[in-house]
Amino acid sequence: MAFVVACFVCLAADLCCLKPPQSKKLINLQTVFNKTMKWTWLIIILMLLIPTASAVTYPTLNGFVTDNANMIDPSYKDKITQLAQDIEKNSTVEIAVVTVNSLEGESVDMYAVNLFEKAGIGKKDKDNGLLILVAKDSRDYRFEVGYGLEGTITDSMKVNIGDRIIVPNFKNGDYGKGIYESMLVVKDLVNGNPEVVSQYSMPQGNIPQGGGGNIDFSSNGTDAFGALFVVLFILVVIFIVFVAIMSASYSTNTSWKRGRVYTPTRIPNMGWGMGGGGWAGGGGFGGGGFGGGGGGGRSGGGGFGGGFGGFGGGRSGGGGFGGKW
Repeated sequence: MAFVVACFVCLAADLCCLKPPQSKKLINLQTVFNKTMKWTWLIIILMLLIPTASAVTYPTLNGFVTDNANMIDPSYKDKITQLAQDIEKNSTVEIAVVTVNSLEGESVDMYAVNLFEKAGIGKKDKDNGLLILVAKDSRDYRFEVGYGLEGTITDSMKVNIGDRIIVPNFKNGDYGKGIYESMLVVKDLVNGNPEVVSQYSMPQGNIPQGGGGNIDFSSNGTDAFGALFVVLFILVVIFIVFVAIMSASYSTNTSWKRGRVYTPTRIPNMGWGMGGGGWAGGGGFGGGGFGGGGGGGRSGGGGFGGGFGGFGGGRSGGGGFGGKW
């Protein structure tokens, strides 16, 4: 952001270097336009590069359990892995347990969705994946489900799974135990155990305030950057128009030649070319320079070695529940 502001300052300084109309000479509007556009394109390019430079990094899932934050006891890690394998074998439901130190400024909801899509948890034709995400620094947890499990693992289960299993165990530092016990419930839910389904389901209206439910995409930090981008772009356009109007007005009122107003014969070219000075040239944004990135972000099949064959390319449904401990 500081660099973008510095570019605005440089633009203003560059324009101030233009000589005022002395000796009956007129400021060339083409020169003003070229200088303005040169800095404008530089600012726009830098703004486009900001998301790439500050992008959130997501862990690569190398098994059913990816404990990057070292929160899960090794004995429970083995039990969770075995349970996840059994669940997949009997129901084809894929479960990924992931712990991270930080969400890197992103909300737990959006981090879970993006990680889910990146890993492709669940079978591609069923979207029956479940991501159990735990963030150590912010003390957030999230159960993110695929489309195929939205009717099985609902946001109403935050009370009986989140508040009564996850939170008490996590507060005691028993992260592995909390995850394992919650997965035992999930196993019965996906198998359709009527007693467990009845016990762990509750009316939507009984969910207490403060967590769970579908994702509120309005809380995404990316939206804030998008709004900032729009504001800065509008300011750039207003600045260009202001400079052009002021320059034209100043030139008309002050430039005389032998008792008559001198009118510039050249009108700034509003095309893509920048004019002299090395900013002209075709196709700066053509040829796919900014296209294509991210295609196939939901594929996710394969890519893992050893006994873990990789997830099946499932998609997140945006549902599930979560909270803090």
